Amino acid sequence: MLSGITPALLYCAVHVTAEHDDGRVRKSGSGTGFFVKNNRGELCLITNRHIVDLGYDSESTCRTSAFELVSVYVRGFVATDGKPHNVPNERFGFVILSPPKFGTVYAEDVAAFIAPRIILAEGSTGEISYFLDHEFLATDEWIAANINPCEFVVFPGYPVGRDLYSDRPIVRVGTVSSDPRTNYSHVKLPLGRRVAYEGLSSEGSSGSPVVAPERAFRGGGGIEISGHRESRLIGINAGHIVAKFGQHSGISYFVRSQALLDLIDSP
Repeated sequence: MLSGITPALLYCAVHVTAEHDDGRVRKSGSGTGFFVKNNRGELCLITNRHIVDLGYDSESTCRTSAFELVSVYVRGFVATDGKPHNVPNERFGFVILSPPKFGTVYAEDVAAFIAPRIILAEGSTGEISYFLDHEFLATDEWIAANINPCEFVVFPGYPVGRDLYSDRPIVRVGTVSSDPRTNYSHVKLPLGRRVAYEGLSSEGSSGSPVVAPERAFRGGGGIEISGHRESRLIGINAGHIVAKFGQHSGISYFVRSQALLDLIDSP
């Protein structure tokens, strides 16, 4: 079975650090993000809303604190010699000056910086080598036709346990748990376009792209093979369900990629 997963997908994950201030103290938090192109060809940084909006609570109906976003620092890797499959060593880093854009469904924990204005860190390049093309983002219709329960997914990011020595992301895996055609909620409230998956999303995994790998072999050369499916981004990791005594339940959830398309493609 072909996976369609390459080192280039790993380095699509970037590290996002956000600082917030309520007029008295500052707080910072970090997680993962990734770059995609919208239908206008603009590069957009995608991450979770709870990373860049400290007062956000997806299970509430309004913000829960007075903390406001002060700065967003993004760092990642640049492709060596412009070739995505080479091992990258050069890094980029910059501060985003533009405000984030949020979706119209409050419960959907997504944020986007559309063609953001930036200030480069000293000695850094502004080149974004690793990003996802617009057509790589799956629509709800594509997911309904191609993704089933128990489907294998991967999510690169910067969780606890990442490569601290080289400051590189790692990739983790999971399987779809709920019916991806429906909206999952672990409480008796609608929480938007969520899908549950069995996977150990942990601190720092917030904002990781969730990708369904390529399935089965390609045909060609006179060979016909049924069941082949291209790899697609099907969502953004948004959190996990906590069991008794604060332990990870083993169930995490992502927001379907249609929510990202609606956010980045809207005027």
